Amino acid sequence: MKNAITKFGVQAQFLKVQAIEKTKAFLKEEKSAKQNTEEGWLVYASIVIGIIVLSLSLPFLRDTFTDIMNFFDDGVNGRNTNPNGWGGGTNP
Repeated sequence: MKNAITKFGVQAQFLKVQAIEKTKAFLKEEKSAKQNTEEGWLVYASIVIGIIVLSLSLPFLRDTFTDIMNFFDDGVNGRNTNPNGWGGGTNP
C-alpha cells in the first residue's frame, strides 16, 4: 500500500512538472502572444465602433423610445391614442 501511494505521488509530481512546462512553452510561444494581441485590438476596435454607431443612432432612437413609452403610458391610464387598426381602434 505504501509503495502504491509513493508511486501515485511520483506520477502526480511528474504530471505537475509537465503541466508547468507546457504552460511556460505556451506563454513563450510567439504565435500565442501574437494571437492574444490581435484579439485584444479587435475587442477595443469593436467597442469604439459600437460607441460610434450608438452615438449616430441615438437621436433617432430617442423618438422611438418616447413613442413606445407613450404607448405604454396610454395603456396604463386608459387613453386610446392609437390609430385605427393598431389595437383598440374600431374594426370595420
